[in-house]
Amino acid sequence: MTRYTATFLIVFLTLPSMAQAATLSPSTQQKIQEIEKQLKVLLILYKEALAAEQKKTAALGESASRQFTKRVYSTPVILSEAAELEKMVLKVSNDTRRAHGLAPLSHDSALATLARLHSSDMLEHNYFSHKNASGCNSTCRMTESGYAWEKMGENIHMMSGYNYSVEESAKKIVRDWMNSPSHRANLLNPKFTHVGLGVAQKGDTYYTAAEYSLPY
Repeated sequence: MTRYTATFLIVFLTLPSMAQAATLSPSTQQKIQEIEKQLKVLLILYKEALAAEQKKTAALGESASRQFTKRVYSTPVILSEAAELEKMVLKVSNDTRRAHGLAPLSHDSALATLARLHSSDMLEHNYFSHKNASGCNSTCRMTESGYAWEKMGENIHMMSGYNYSVEESAKKIVRDWMNSPSHRANLLNPKFTHVGLGVAQKGDTYYTAAEYSLPY
């Protein structure tokens, strides 16, 4: 049914009934009434089809919007020393878990992207928090990225002014986490199986984020 046909039906059905507009025989009036009923059914079907098409168009637009949002979660450029520190923090973290009778965590590149984004954001905007300037915390950020998780946690760390080697820096980061009850709980959580490390560096200042998860 075209829009023009639908318009005609609407106009037609808003006019006085043809059966009442003139003096007609009972049989003719009955036929006209049947036609009017059929036209009303067609109009209802048209409205339902139009509503379904509009809903479909809106869903496609929303899907495209979500895809665009996810593109924001691309891995930022990191310095080679920061990359080495990420690897070392993972090693020291897993050594610490083994020492406590826990299985090591597997590296997850999607979580590493989230961790690098958050550490880079903290460094760039000079803050230290699980919640960014938009009010989105670690749970919010992981969910918005499209990552499917059953359990998750986040550790963050900031250090500045130290002249440490990569290994010494990694040991300090993990040691500081172990000395913090909430960070220790994440690091030694037996239910977590995956982690992504992200280090952002500027001079001798380092921001580190670790995203832990039990994926679906």
